[in-house]
Amino acid sequence: MLADVEGKGLSAALLAASCQAIFHSMNELYLFQPAKFIGKANSFIHEMTHASRFITLFWMLLNDENPALTYVNAGHNAPFLISKKSIKKLEAGGYLLGFSNSSIYQEETVPLRSGDIVCAFTDGVFEVENSVGEEFGEQAIMDFVIANTQLSAAELSSSLYKKIKDFSRNTKFRDDFTILIVKVR
Repeated sequence: MLADVEGKGLSAALLAASCQAIFHSMNELYLFQPAKFIGKANSFIHEMTHASRFITLFWMLLNDENPALTYVNAGHNAPFLISKKSIKKLEAGGYLLGFSNSSIYQEETVPLRSGDIVCAFTDGVFEVENSVGEEFGEQAIMDFVIANTQLSAAELSSSLYKKIKDFSRNTKFRDDFTILIVKVR
C-alpha cells in the first residue's frame, strides 16, 4: 500500500496515523477483497474528516503462485506496469479516500510475466524541481525505468533516486518522496 495524505503538519500526521490504524484493523477481514477493503476504509475516513481532508492510495496484492497483480487506485498518481511489450498505467479504482461516503471502487487483476516491473511513487517524486523550477516529471520516471530494465528492483530504486537527486542539484525536496519498485523474476 502506498498512500499520501493531503496537507502537511500535525493534522496531516494525525490523519495518517488514524488511517494506518484503520488499514491494520481491516486487513485480516478484507485482505483478498481490495475494492471492498478500500470502500470500507473510505467510509471510516469520510466519517472522520467530513470531506475536509483527503488521501490518495494505491493498494496492491501480488500473487506469486499464478503471477498477477490485483490493485485498486484511489485517486493516487497511476503507477506504471512496464513489460517487454507494453506500458500500462494502473488507474482502475475510484475517488480519493474521504471525498464521498458512497464512493465505489473497482479492482483490476493483471497477469505478470518474468521481467515485468511495477513502479509506484508519490507525487513528491515527479514534482522534484531543479534550480530553475522545472519538474522532473512522470515521463522522466517512465523513461528511466524503460532504459534500465536490466537492473534489479533495488538497483532501479536507488539509481532513480540518484538521478532525481542529481536533477535537483541538491535542491531541497518540497514534498514526501516515496518510490516502490517491484520486478518479477
